[in-house]
Amino acid sequence: MLPQSVLLAALGAAVISPAMAETDFYGQLNLNSVSLSPDDARYQAIRDEGSFFGIRGLRALQPDLYATYIVEVGAHREDKADLLGETRQAWAGLRGRLGEIRIGRQFSPTRVSSERIDLFANQQGDYNTVLETELTYPASLTYINHTGTLDFALALARGDSHDDYADLVASYSGGDYFVALGLLKQQHGFSLWRLSAGYQPASGHRLGVAMEQKSGSAGYDAILVNAGYRQNRTFYKAQAGHNHAHAGGKDETMYAIGLDYDLGSNAQLHLEHSRDSHSDHRSGDRQSSYSIGWSYRF
Repeated sequence: MLPQSVLLAALGAAVISPAMAETDFYGQLNLNSVSLSPDDARYQAIRDEGSFFGIRGLRALQPDLYATYIVEVGAHREDKADLLGETRQAWAGLRGRLGEIRIGRQFSPTRVSSERIDLFANQQGDYNTVLETELTYPASLTYINHTGTLDFALALARGDSHDDYADLVASYSGGDYFVALGLLKQQHGFSLWRLSAGYQPASGHRLGVAMEQKSGSAGYDAILVNAGYRQNRTFYKAQAGHNHAHAGGKDETMYAIGLDYDLGSNAQLHLEHSRDSHSDHRSGDRQSSYSIGWSYRF
């Protein structure tokens, strides 16, 4: 049986689409050839990480009131495993002068708050290696408001294990700079805050930092910094992170270096080297990788 959030968004699409003023089909294809060296082993793998496809729509109901929806699915293939599909987002909403309300399957606002500084998204050096809390809520009610340079989002959600969450984000964007603070609380469970900031001028250069602290039995303190330099069609990038578990053990450390080369027509070539040590906070737990990849966005 399809999840209720998928059925809700599909119903919204069916109602809105016949007279849709704006309908957008979008997506991204990712394919990577990776040479991995976990601990003392070495092997090659073809990975499809982070590919997704979706449809989103907007229809004017009144001069200042719009119906909105998204249905988005993803694909994931790791090593020799089968190609797996998943529903990433499926929600319907209303947008007006006072903001937007969305209901359905949605990404956590705290998860989304720092995406602007993720220079290695869907690669081995993805910042979620050390910023470990990446939630998608199967059922959530979200309110979003944009007021000039300030943005605000509040989600009340139910998780996969039927845990309730409150998730709040406030952010500021002005000129070349932005800063965002996310606060997340699981009922009868952990609490978390994530602070991210970046410098992103029109030249294409990038500087970013993110800090995250999670309480509870699996709590940790994490920090990540990165930088990127654009020269014509080539973007050079580097990233480093550190995660300290409150329960003890070895601190996790990671770094990644790479480049993205614009092939034109929304396609890019990616080269990357990354190393992650003590990801499970154990001695001897290390993984090194070299990868070449291709992505296409539409």
